[in-house]
Amino acid sequence: RVVWTHKTHEKDRELSSSRAKQDKWINVVLISLTTTGVLVSIPFGEPWLTIATALLAFVSTGFALYQVSFSPEESAYKHRQAAKSLLIERDNLVLLIEKLMASDTDVEKIRKDANLIIQRVGHVYSSAPDTTSKAFELAGKALKFNEEFTFSETELDWLLPEQLRVNDSSPE
Repeated sequence: RVVWTHKTHEKDRELSSSRAKQDKWINVVLISLTTTGVLVSIPFGEPWLTIATALLAFVSTGFALYQVSFSPEESAYKHRQAAKSLLIERDNLVLLIEKLMASDTDVEKIRKDANLIIQRVGHVYSSAPDTTSKAFELAGKALKFNEEFTFSETELDWLLPEQLRVNDSSPE
């Protein structure tokens, strides 16, 4: 679940970053067109050109208000923070599994560590921004079909300490 939520926040960050970049370019184009309209309408004084420039200025102002109200950059930042926090907790869970598999396991200590991780993950979940259905869909494709965060048994072995490895093969 932590891996899935982490990947969903990563995908939402990608979507928000892409939207922020797109919004910046739209803003540049609108301002450029408005400025060009002003510069061209002054010497020519055509009424239709003045009206078109005024409409562009109106649209530019509306778009600027939209950017202030809905900040995809801020959303991308929040999703990035949530994804990084979840990645840390995912790694903590992997370490916990490693400790659990060790022969000198202190079960009570493992339980306490697990509870702490669960609490931290719960805090990340409660403070993270909501994810979108599009990001959820993209995360599903990334994890299921692109095999992101998925490893073969051999790859997993090489991530584990020697004493926990199943196979004795070298990395490819």
